Amino acid sequence: MKSYKIKYKENDEIKYLNISSNNLKKEELPSQILNIKEVKKFDFSKVFLKKKIKTKDLNLIFYELNMMLESGLELNTSLNILIKNKKDDNLKVFLEEFKESLINKDKLNTIFEEYEVNPLIKSFWTLILKSGDINSNIKALNTLLKQNDDLKDLFKKAIRYPMFLLISFFLSLVSIFSFVIPKFTSLFEQYKDNLPLATKFLLKVQFFFENYYFYFIICFFALLLFLYFIYKKNFYFRYKVDKFVFLYLSCDYELYKFFLMMEIMLKNKYEFYQSLQYSKIICENRFLLEKINLIEKSLKIGKEISFSFSKVGIFDDMVLNLINTAQMSNSLELCTSELKKIYKTRFDKKTNFIFSLIEPLFLVVIMGLIIWIFLAIFMPIWDMQGMMKG
Repeated sequence: MKSYKIKYKENDEIKYLNISSNNLKKEELPSQILNIKEVKKFDFSKVFLKKKIKTKDLNLIFYELNMMLESGLELNTSLNILIKNKKDDNLKVFLEEFKESLINKDKLNTIFEEYEVNPLIKSFWTLILKSGDINSNIKALNTLLKQNDDLKDLFKKAIRYPMFLLISFFLSLVSIFSFVIPKFTSLFEQYKDNLPLATKFLLKVQFFFENYYFYFIICFFALLLFLYFIYKKNFYFRYKVDKFVFLYLSCDYELYKFFLMMEIMLKNKYEFYQSLQYSKIICENRFLLEKINLIEKSLKIGKEISFSFSKVGIFDDMVLNLINTAQMSNSLELCTSELKKIYKTRFDKKTNFIFSLIEPLFLVVIMGLIIWIFLAIFMPIWDMQGMMKG
C-alpha cells in the first residue's frame, strides 16, 4: 500500500489530504485536485539489504551484451551465454532476473530496485522502457557508460595533483607544529615580553593547535555535513550553489557532458527533441537543468532550435552560430559532435591553466610559511646572542 499527499482546492482555499491506497482510482478524491505526490517512507531494510553490484562489473555486462547483439545474436541467447560464463553468483542471479523480466514486463520496471547500482543506469533504464527498442538502447547505454568512465578518469586526473599538494601542505603543517615548534616553546616562554611579533603569533598558533585542533576538525567536518545536508534538502540553496559553480567553475565540463549525451542519442537515431529530453539524465547541476528545461519547453511550442538555445543565455555566439548553421543545413548530429569537442577543448585549457597556477601558488605559500617559521624561531635566538655578547 502506498501513501499519497493530495493538494486540492475547496471553497477558494488550498487544502491537503493524506491517503493510503493500493489504487487511487478506486478512492473518493476531491474534485479540484492540484497535485498528487507519493510519500515514500524510508525503509532501512531496502537500503542496507540491497544486493550490491560493482559499477565495473555492470559496465562489463552491458559491454559484452552489446557486443553479442551487434554480432547478430538474439537478446535471450546473449543473456544465456553471459549467465553460463559468469562466475560471480550475485551477477548470475541478476542476469537470470533480468532475463525473466523480459518475459514478465511488470518485473522489467523494478529490475534495478533490488540492487545498489549506478544511478545513471537506473535513469537510462527508465528511458529504455519508454522507447521499447531494448537492443538499440543497450548499445546507447554501453556507449554512455564507457564515456562516463572516461569522464570520471578525466576528473580524477584533473584533481589528483591539487589534492596531493593540499594533503602534503597539511601534513607539513601538522609535522611542524607537532615536532619542531614544541622544542623551542620552553625557551621562548622565558622571554615572553621581548619576543618579536612573528614569534608571538607562532606561539599562539602553536597553543591553538595543541589545545583546540581536535575541536576545530570536528567543527569543520560538522559544518561540511551541515552544508551538504542543506544542499540536498533545500532547493533554493542548491540552485544558488549550482548556479555559482556552473557560471564560474564547471560550465565547460557540464556542457561537455550534456553534448556528449546528445551525440550518443542522435547517433542511435533519436530525434533531436527526444535526445534533448533524454540527455537531462546526465545533468546533475540544477541551474543547467533549468536551462535545458526552458529549451525543451520552447521547442515543444514550436520555436526554432537556434532561438530556443539563444534565449537561455548560457551559450556564446560561436556555439549559437554553429547551432543555427546546423539547423539550416540539417546537420544537427555533426554539430552536436563539434560542440562536444569545443567544450572538451575549453575544459582541457581551463584545467591546464588552473594547474599552471596551482603549483607556483603552493610554492609561494610554502616558502612564506618556511620564512615565517624560520624568522619566528631564529630572531629571538639572535637577540639572545646579542644580549649575551653585550
